[in-house]
Amino acid sequence: MMEGRIWAESTLGVGSRFHFTLKTRQAAGKLKPFLHPNIPEIVGKRILVVENNPASSQALSDFCSGWGAKVDSVKSVSDAIGWIAVGRTYDIALVDSNLPGDTPLEFAKYVRNRYDKQTLPLILIAPPNDRHPKDTVRELYNLYLTKPITRSRLFDSLMTVLGELNLLTIRPEITQNKLGERLPLRILLAEDNPINQIVATSILDEMAYKADVAENGREVIEMLRKKPYHVIFMDMQMPEMDGLEATRRIREEFPADRQPVIIAMTANAMDSGKQECLAAGMNDYISKPILPETVEAALQHWCSKTAIATGNHHATAHA
Repeated sequence: MMEGRIWAESTLGVGSRFHFTLKTRQAAGKLKPFLHPNIPEIVGKRILVVENNPASSQALSDFCSGWGAKVDSVKSVSDAIGWIAVGRTYDIALVDSNLPGDTPLEFAKYVRNRYDKQTLPLILIAPPNDRHPKDTVRELYNLYLTKPITRSRLFDSLMTVLGELNLLTIRPEITQNKLGERLPLRILLAEDNPINQIVATSILDEMAYKADVAENGREVIEMLRKKPYHVIFMDMQMPEMDGLEATRRIREEFPADRQPVIIAMTANAMDSGKQECLAAGMNDYISKPILPETVEAALQHWCSKTAIATGNHHATAHA
């Protein structure tokens, strides 16, 4: 119906490639970025993408440039070494594990002979069954990221490696507004990334909230059984059980008076992602990077003083 076609090529023991074509027309005007471009940690950073698959290279480049980074893309280790040898400097390099010619370990050894992990961090992107020696990878690379790569996981990885935590700078009007003193709430933060944990809990702390932290969906459910929470800030992608599944379980298993407000946190700001959150039973959706004013607005919108004052364990939504 869209005048295209779809097909697959598969080799036993090797893998499959899926293809499709379709006819589209060029979008009118300038497209909006998926995320707010002014992300302090990433804006202006020079990122080198070493990836020989055109689609993967384009996706990585688009993600990074959409967050404000300056990106160079090369197809091989020799090309990457060539850029570095002529004096190009980078803040971080994303390196695919399956490259032609020289291996990613040889590239990393070349880099480490010139730069330490702080000066030029390296992230290795590899399939789950990658055969590179793990000890050697850990010695040379800052982070090991398994495929498939999503926008959210790449964002978390960059934030972890860069780790400057500029997002901890709370704006004066927020620090002076102790929302937790006027609207006491029991808050649970569900987030597996340590950098994002620090950012979110610091923002809440400045608002006079002492949030508990869970690192996956299973921990969320266990903690909710032991203690009622008014609000859960729920990361979408977590190990063992993701945010969507945890939300469905909460909505199905807990009585009405133990139902918290659940606010999704994700780097995927597309409308389809928001609808997926709402369909799972979440109340609202905020995009990473988590900003103080966004958190405050969400808490004020969803949590009424009346519900807290009367001792109800769940917050009430404003019509």
